[in-house]
Amino acid sequence: MRRIPVSALEPGLVLAKTVFGDRGEVLLAKGATLTQGSIRALRRRGFRAVYVRDGLADDIEPMDVVSEQVQATVVRRMHDLFAMVQHAARASAEKGRADLLLPAKWQKLWERLYRDVENIIDDVLEAETLDGLVSLKSHDNYTFTHSIDVAVGAIGLGKAIGLDRSDLHQLALSSLLHDIGKIYIQHEILNKPGPLTPEEWEVVRKHPEWGYETIRKMPIDEVFPKHVALQHHERQDGSGYPRGLRGSNKVARSLWERFSPDRILLVTEIMQVADVYSALSSDRPQRPAYPPEQVVAQMREMAGPHLNRELVNLFLRLVPTFPVGITVRVREGKWRGYRGVVSKVSPLAPDRPVVRILVDPRGQFISPFEIDLQKEKEVQIASVFDLTAPLPGEE
Repeated sequence: MRRIPVSALEPGLVLAKTVFGDRGEVLLAKGATLTQGSIRALRRRGFRAVYVRDGLADDIEPMDVVSEQVQATVVRRMHDLFAMVQHAARASAEKGRADLLLPAKWQKLWERLYRDVENIIDDVLEAETLDGLVSLKSHDNYTFTHSIDVAVGAIGLGKAIGLDRSDLHQLALSSLLHDIGKIYIQHEILNKPGPLTPEEWEVVRKHPEWGYETIRKMPIDEVFPKHVALQHHERQDGSGYPRGLRGSNKVARSLWERFSPDRILLVTEIMQVADVYSALSSDRPQRPAYPPEQVVAQMREMAGPHLNRELVNLFLRLVPTFPVGITVRVREGKWRGYRGVVSKVSPLAPDRPVVRILVDPRGQFISPFEIDLQKEKEVQIASVFDLTAPLPGEE
């Protein structure tokens, strides 16, 4: 299978991965043959890319870190939880109460989400790499699917630095809840396709504090989620918001650093790395996802002033630069100008995948062959939007 933009879809292509809605419901099932109507529906819902089988690389199978079933279940659970909290917050405000008027069914929902997190942790602990980390997203389900991606990435990074299961659980719950303050922001602002006005931006900047206050009122035992919600837009150099906290760009920290009220918590810094990676790699209302190599470049640029440098360096050794199923071209080396699909990623060299070459420099399909970039040291690749369309200078 390969990932292609919705704008390039044609009737007759077969969907290779299930597309879910904002409640975890199936919109289009894996194996469905696309029609003009289903393609229009994908565009209307804001999906920018999907995975298809088109006879070119159908045996290539990106490995999801978390199964489709677990992801759909957690999206549904997150949707219900956020809706319940939003309704409770409105009810409390109308009655002038400072607490959160959650219904009795809240406890059962929270217990189910707690068990879901255990399943996510199990899946991540078994994974060799974080390939397949970024889920397909629409305008409607971005908040929930993004939070799951963040939780998966954070667990993987937490595992790499040796956090125990209890800490991983708190980290995962913190990741799932970090944007809960956005329930107070108008839908039109969250999904605005253009730049925000200064007034809209001021509203958005309040969501960490709203998230902190909301989680603080929730009847949960975990300590970290409310602090992560408050801190997730802080920066290492102190230029973040809302409190201007600072970091040390290291994983290890002194006793003073761990308890200083002026420092970002390690659990927050872990989540931030996964959060930024998912945001850059995801399609948004205002822009498509960045090319994977550009995501890596931006992560490295943000390491230091924005993100914890040591954590970024470690994270980028866990995620493939070019995920399986991505279309690429050879930009340097023996097969310059040829194009193909990433077919395999090694956990020992996530930046040097195996590429199945399918198209020659003229855009003509050829008998497929594979090149292993771990062996072909001189070969350099770049992601491309289209498998056959010529680039400037290659006509």
